[in-house]
Amino acid sequence: MATADLDGDLRPEILVALYKSTRRFHRKHNCLFVYGFDGRTVTPRWLGSRLSRSFSDFAASSGMLYMLESGLDGRRMVGQYLWSGFGFRRVGESGAWKKARLLGATSKGALLEADENRFLVARKHGDK
Repeated sequence: MATADLDGDLRPEILVALYKSTRRFHRKHNCLFVYGFDGRTVTPRWLGSRLSRSFSDFAASSGMLYMLESGLDGRRMVGQYLWSGFGFRRVGESGAWKKARLLGATSKGALLEADENRFLVARKHGDK
């Protein structure tokens, strides 16, 4: 679970990752749900099953969503996504690691530990 202002309205959204089946994908998998909160009411903003690839973790900061994803070869990468009004648009990806885990996110990028090294996956230029 995390909070971050994904759409730039100065109010943080609530992000919840769950392991469950959905209407469209009957097999259990990691899902990301995004909710808005106006101070009194929680409303669903995006209840997607997944983005581009299967993911195992996420982090968000300043309008950017970072997903720790798995490629077909099993290697890990960080996908970067921006809110596009109804859902998310992929704006970049980094990496091809054997082992990786997200440590968090800042306005500069995602903090990552991968293949026994710690570093920052820089936020893509030209976005919010």
